[in-house]
Amino acid sequence: SNMPVEACGISAVALNGSIYVAAQPTDVLFYKPGENGGSWSVVANGDISSFYGMTVYGGKIYICGGFKNDKGRSKILCFNPETRSLEHVGNMAKGVYGHGCVTILMGNIPS
Repeated sequence: SNMPVEACGISAVALNGSIYVAAQPTDVLFYKPGENGGSWSVVANGDISSFYGMTVYGGKIYICGGFKNDKGRSKILCFNPETRSLEHVGNMAKGVYGHGCVTILMGNIPS
């Protein structure tokens, strides 16, 4: 099935067998694979930019930086799939865009 909005400069992450995409200007989208092409829904609204990075940590999705109003952003947003809430949780030292994010687990990592 097609994503319900047109967007560019997006990222996507997988969590619990589903795909999450943040699409400018405001939506966090949820894709649940299934028969007949799966389905899309909007699960949160917030201040989303384009060309941001996304990563998953501790069952939550972090949306970092991005490009808005002709400059890089330093904002870090956290989306909680359980509560479907999106909140500003911090800022990076500098605004960045067009980057990737990764979660590095330290300690006992199962092989």
